[in-house]
Amino acid sequence: MRGTCTAMPRASSRTRPPRRHGSPGRRTTRCGRPFGWTTPDGALKTGEAPVADGSKAGSSTTVWLDDSGRLRPAPPIPAQARSQGAALGAATGAGVSVLVVGGWWAARVRLEVRRRSEWDRDWAEFNADRGPRHA
Repeated sequence: MRGTCTAMPRASSRTRPPRRHGSPGRRTTRCGRPFGWTTPDGALKTGEAPVADGSKAGSSTTVWLDDSGRLRPAPPIPAQARSQGAALGAATGAGVSVLVVGGWWAARVRLEVRRRSEWDRDWAEFNADRGPRHA
């Protein structure tokens, strides 16, 4: 759900500096300022929302709310969604590869143990048929 909210200055906002968001090298910094918004059922809520540095009290900004009217981060932009999808796909592929290689290795070890036990049994049978050896 998307909603627009209007700034509501509070006494505590004047005594403490706003929290900064974003990197210092960017032209516009975003600050956490106390804001108020109205939920879909008409209840008034307050909290901190990131706004452009230098925004005046009473100005509007776009915020994202969940179904119960709580502030949520904005959804990712398409480029972020693509990169997150690519990273998740790569991690999934790596995980499946580890499982396949692990299964192959476990089967190989089990088959090797079985092959060695068959060789031991065959050598014991061969030596039993030859009788006692004398040097």
